[in-house]
Amino acid sequence: MIRIAGLIVVLLPLATSVRAATLDSMIEEYGRLYRSRAGSVEHVYDMAWWITDSLLTPDRTAAMDVPALSARLPGLFQVSDGLITVSPDVPAFLSLARARGDSVDVDFFETRSALENSNIWPKYVLQQTDHSGCTRFGSGAIVADYSAWVDFARRHPGRYRRWVAVRGKQALDVLVGGFCACGDRRSVISELEMFLARYPSGPAANSVQGRLKELRRGAGNVREHCITD
Repeated sequence: MIRIAGLIVVLLPLATSVRAATLDSMIEEYGRLYRSRAGSVEHVYDMAWWITDSLLTPDRTAAMDVPALSARLPGLFQVSDGLITVSPDVPAFLSLARARGDSVDVDFFETRSALENSNIWPKYVLQQTDHSGCTRFGSGAIVADYSAWVDFARRHPGRYRRWVAVRGKQALDVLVGGFCACGDRRSVISELEMFLARYPSGPAANSVQGRLKELRRGAGNVREHCITD
């Protein structure tokens, strides 16, 4: 299964029959709202991720009529790797935002588009297989990604809050815990130094500083010139 951008929506446990009925009604409502000429684009995006998360179970995908489902899920694209799943299509949502959203909707999807090579891969990852890739430490791409979401939250307090927090945390987690480096150990150190030059204080800086000290003394987990499989 391909992990879609590290985003996980936690759902409350429901009986199987209730979950199925709820999912079907949600898909129906999602399709109606997506095709509407008005309404909150942010709400439709929230629904898209609820549906995406709900479909990440083998019992659902095994019984899934994929062509029929595709027709009911505009703005989502499919990934198949044994387990079929779907994910919001950023270019499609950007078009939707430009057609009927407000300036914040447009800003959100333009920001996502600028930070990603595709719907799945952020620019700080160099894709090597269908499933994985190495991290482009030293390129400044991780810091740029984190900064973009910090700046977005500052410009638009409360808007797309859940997703902005997740994307910022994802970049920070890669920075302080990612070990599969496209380059060498020095490239990881360089990215950490770039972050601290921009954010010299705060909880995030403390985590980055801790890893930087570790790497400078020759410790820490880094796979240089990492090849994934």
